[in-house]
Amino acid sequence: MRIHRRFNTIFHRLVFSYILLIILTAIFMGIASYLYFSNHFNREIEKAHEVTLENVSSSLRHQVFDRMVKTYAELTVNKLNAEHVLFFFTNPVKQHNAKIGEAHSYLQYLASVSEGTIRSIDMYYKHNRMLISSERGYRQLQGSEPWPAVEWLDGMDFSESSLLWLDSAPLLSGGAASEIILAASYPYVPGETNQGYVVIRADAEALARQLGGSSLSEHGSLLVAGPHTLYGEMQEELPSEVLQRLRAAGAPSGSFLETIGGSPYMLTYVSLPHADWKLAGLTPLGDFYRGRDTAALTLLAIGAAAIGLGILLSCLFSARIYHPIRSLAERARDLFRDGSPQRSGREENEVLQINGLIDNLSVKVTRLEHTLQANLPLVKQSLVTNLLGGSPVPPAELEGLLGLLGIAPPPYWSAVHFRFDELSFSRLTVENRQFLLYHFIEQLEDMNTGELVCLGVQASGRGVSALVLARQPDTAPLLRRIDSLQSFTCAHFSVVAAAAVGSWQEEAAGAALAFREAEAMLQYRFLFPSRELFHGKEWLGGERSGRALGRWLAQGVRALRAGDVPLAERLLADWAEQLRTGGFSAAYARQSAGDALHAYRQYLFEVHLAPEEVLTGELSLQPHAPGDLAEWQRWLGLAAARASALLRERTAARTDYTVDKVKAYIDAHLADDLSLNAAAEQVSLNPAYLSRMFKAATGINYVDYVTSERMNRAKTLLSTTDTQIERIALLVGYANPAYFSKKFKEAFGLSPSEFRARRGDREDQAM
Repeated sequence: MRIHRRFNTIFHRLVFSYILLIILTAIFMGIASYLYFSNHFNREIEKAHEVTLENVSSSLRHQVFDRMVKTYAELTVNKLNAEHVLFFFTNPVKQHNAKIGEAHSYLQYLASVSEGTIRSIDMYYKHNRMLISSERGYRQLQGSEPWPAVEWLDGMDFSESSLLWLDSAPLLSGGAASEIILAASYPYVPGETNQGYVVIRADAEALARQLGGSSLSEHGSLLVAGPHTLYGEMQEELPSEVLQRLRAAGAPSGSFLETIGGSPYMLTYVSLPHADWKLAGLTPLGDFYRGRDTAALTLLAIGAAAIGLGILLSCLFSARIYHPIRSLAERARDLFRDGSPQRSGREENEVLQINGLIDNLSVKVTRLEHTLQANLPLVKQSLVTNLLGGSPVPPAELEGLLGLLGIAPPPYWSAVHFRFDELSFSRLTVENRQFLLYHFIEQLEDMNTGELVCLGVQASGRGVSALVLARQPDTAPLLRRIDSLQSFTCAHFSVVAAAAVGSWQEEAAGAALAFREAEAMLQYRFLFPSRELFHGKEWLGGERSGRALGRWLAQGVRALRAGDVPLAERLLADWAEQLRTGGFSAAYARQSAGDALHAYRQYLFEVHLAPEEVLTGELSLQPHAPGDLAEWQRWLGLAAARASALLRERTAARTDYTVDKVKAYIDAHLADDLSLNAAAEQVSLNPAYLSRMFKAATGINYVDYVTSERMNRAKTLLSTTDTQIERIALLVGYANPAYFSKKFKEAFGLSPSEFRARRGDREDQAM
């Protein structure tokens, strides 16, 4: 009865009702949370997988598959750079051995610039039965020697596409355990006569780098399933039926649950755009389910705590509990009013413990504020890099980041790009370079005002990039600030800082466009090295013009071949002037300079001059990355003059050798036919050309020289022997003694008999 009376009171009924309500609520929340978290975790895992797989798929396509296709296109479409590689598809190897080395070097170059993606590029030339490989070098099959790799490729179906993706090709793999292979026929157009094959092999490590760098790989496994090979690593071996189900999936993307090794896994996949390849993410659900169970237990604990707290509140809902709550509220107000809480020496009760928690919270908040201030440079770096790089920043996030930096969102955006002069910057020590960059950015930002704000970050190489925020699209204040910065850098560090300013944009996303414009304008320092500031749309006209110079390069090469160095130098000067004033893009100017260097090297090859023979002294400093166009012009002019001088020296030496050989032949064959044709045949020259060369070298024509030599030989024979005059005439090439006597008298003023008679008189007088 006493208990019944107790529960008839309002206080105990309220307590009982509250306890019953809390228990029912806890049970309902436990069941609901179990069902909710199970479905929620599965959906969240699936969404996270889809986002990650899409990003990894895009990265794989860009870094591996598209790079291999671009390499094939570079080999087969860009015929200027790949000239030596494509040469042997239609031309014989004989007399072109030098091109093999250049083709091999070019293949090695393409493989090396792929950032470790491409292991090897193999060119199979069916007509020449030859292989040139960036990894395995050069090989040419002899006779009827079998060629299994080409026979296997001939059996592949290239009718629908000239590109085939393979993950298992032992005859092409070069012994590697796991590779991605792009096999392509040449030419690219299906249906044309097959002249050979291009095989590009990528190491599976290229996939592993992409797969290992994703967030999904931290909790599960990322796999790439080819038609025959599985790439990637996982803790449990993937059962064959799961792999078969994955490969047979026809949808572009999807997911399903599987039990592997007794543990539940979620497998999510997306199809790659190449053949039957799929990118899959495999995540064990045990860890996530443990999180779900933990959440359920946490809710259960919260429910139990709520029950206990409810009992306590029901029992102590009186004035005794109101005063501590009021004291706690007053303490909180005092704490956040002056920030200097007073500690009490008395023993702490529950209220004082809560006060201590509040004090600790205040300390942590203060530390958090200090940490935030210390991280503001990183916030600025990330914001500027993302906006200038074109990475999207949501408006709410952008406003929050600007608020952290103490900047109100502006209506106008732009970008400035600074680049320090390479020569003066390279002379600084590493410490001074960092000192310069730090103070340059500090000086730039110290001039910020409410109307114009610049946020600078260090750019790659030797420059600084700045995000510009302004209230008005007025370039004049910005130009004054740039001029002040350039003066500061020159005065304190003796370094020239060139700058380019992009156009004003009304959206934050337009800052990337302004930065690209600034980068493009700064390239014009190649044409105008003395200019330190570039701004205005007139500098962007050349970037959109697409103009070209025409056939000046061929004219310059013809002048070099003709030995006309002054004409070549005038053409170089005209070329440089047209590039500066003709509205051409800076990229085209650099390309044109590179084309000129390539044409000069081709000219050296044609005239059989080794580059190391010509490019000596200051010419050995070949301008691979020149500072300006004038440097190119000067270098090419000196190189042309040097090559012309070497050719003249070589021509003079060859002339002396040829004339000496003809003289020796004349001396040894005075009794024979010494016509100009006979002598020209001995030195393999055109008779007319030999006649001009002989006259230029000796000062007399060929016929007069032969006659002079014959007369001198006859004079010697008449003086030293008693041979009959008719016989002497034959020995010096005259079958008619009378004609011989006539020529002898013309040469010496005496007939042969008179000359010999005088010799006899001299001998008698001597006796």
